[in-house]
This record gives sequence, structure tokens and C-alpha cells, in this order.
Amino acid sequence: HPEADPHGDPIPTAKGKLEARHLHSLADEQITGRFTVVRILDQAPAFLQFIDRSGLQPGTVAVIQQRDLIADSITIHSAGAGEVSLGATAAAKILVEAA
Repeated sequence: HPEADPHGDPIPTAKGKLEARHLHSLADEQITGRFTVVRILDQAPAFLQFIDRSGLQPGTVAVIQQRDLIADSITIHSAGAGEVSLGATAAAKILVEAA
């Protein structure tokens, strides 16, 4: 009985209930420390391929290495993917929670 599909979209229980989770966009300024990728909002094939290449699938644990406010980008690091830089538009499509 999975709680989410492969992209992190929640699957209701047999009674139609969804688990309440407090998620943030990866672009959110409040994220500090380790986080877990939970959900990918953009289901376009090109974006999902980018997620696969970058190793940012749901379940990935990472940490923000750097925020560049001038370039509007975020650099993150995970054990599986290494270092990945994302623009704010891509980061906004990735929902995370504290690890």
C-alpha cells in the first residue's frame, strides 16, 4: 500500500484520506540543514529526465551548499548525486521536508 507514486504525488488510503505533510519548495529561503526530496511537481518528461540525471528523485537526502541570490540559484549536495546547481524555477518544482 504505497503512500505516494514514483514522483511523490500522494495516493489516498482506501478510505480516501491523505497523509498531511509539511512540505516546502526547494527554492524556499527557510530551508536549512538536511532535507529529503518528497515530491516533484512538474511531470513534463524533460523535467523528469533532468531529475533522474541530477539524482533528485523522491527519497533523496541532501543539503543546501550555497544560495546565490544574484544568480537566483541553489547548489545542493547529496551522497548519491554529488553537487547539483539548480535555478530558482527548477528548485520551485521540487518539494522537500526536513530530514
